[in-house]
Amino acid sequence: GTLGENLTTEAVNGLPEMDESNVCIGDIFEYGDDSHSVQLRIVQPRRPCYKINDQIGQFNKVPNIAAWVSKQGIAGWYFEVVRAGMIDADLPVYLVERPYPFATLSMLWQLSNSKEKYAAEVIEPWLAIECLEESWKVVLAKKIRKD
Repeated sequence: GTLGENLTTEAVNGLPEMDESNVCIGDIFEYGDDSHSVQLRIVQPRRPCYKINDQIGQFNKVPNIAAWVSKQGIAGWYFEVVRAGMIDADLPVYLVERPYPFATLSMLWQLSNSKEKYAAEVIEPWLAIECLEESWKVVLAKKIRKD
């Protein structure tokens, strides 16, 4: 919870940690395995704000840690609630749906922060992601190369 996270996970049994390189826009995760389980969908990366500078910047030599975190694409993500329920500590987490396996958060950061323009075939699949927050689509649409 150092950066204001509301939910954190811990990998067990040799599984990889959930991070921006292995979660995708649209992924639905289920927390718990009973009738009170919660389902959450990833809808966008989290954009770091100035509060990170206040919380962490004072302890290191990076003058604008928020900008550094943004460039690295390690800011986390936002979920939307698909099915409400109860979340407690130590619940198992299951990936139950991955409709857009190409849409990792690290790739989204790379595309949106690049100075390059891309062929429409690269960007258009992202624009078709129904649950992707609109502001990201606006940024990506500007990345289409006009040939």
